[in-house]
Amino acid sequence: MKVPVRRRQKLADKITALQKLVSPYGKTDAASVLHETSVFIKVLQDQIHEKHTNVHNPVKRSHLQVKN
Repeated sequence: MKVPVRRRQKLADKITALQKLVSPYGKTDAASVLHETSVFIKVLQDQIHEKHTNVHNPVKRSHLQVKN
């Protein structure tokens, strides 16, 4: 197998692997897969940021207590 063909095949294999992770029943063209992957990564980053923020800035429990 020539180098450019091997490179294209490796890239196609990686795109297929990403497609199976982020959109198993969606579009399979490379641009759509890369877009879905970038959206997925952004969502994960936002979730991590939110959890990190909640750990370092916990809500005061006194505001959550039920009054009798």
